[in-house]
Amino acid sequence: MSVEDTIHEILGEELAPLLYKAKVKIRSSSDRNITDIADELRGVCGITIVDTEPTKDLGKHTQITDCNIKFFLTSTSLDRHMKRMSHVARRIKGVMQFKPLNVEKVKKKQG
Repeated sequence: MSVEDTIHEILGEELAPLLYKAKVKIRSSSDRNITDIADELRGVCGITIVDTEPTKDLGKHTQITDCNIKFFLTSTSLDRHMKRMSHVARRIKGVMQFKPLNVEKVKKKQG
């Protein structure tokens, strides 16, 4: 590997957006399909991937779904980003609650 390639690789790693993953609970209206909600979540505050687990009914009009998401950090701090993400997600039609349970940085693969 040339010096130029090495410098390019180092700079690329340092300047790349930070990728995180989180487990979140979404409480939503049961008249809205969770797949449609997940589709609308993509692009909210850097969310790129939304994997949903089976939805559980909480009553006649409410359901809850555990989701695994991946997102790029686009705010100045992780705390600020998560608060904004929750706020924006709750503005999606049918979403009553968007609660992050745990968040961690995605580690790069060695190799």
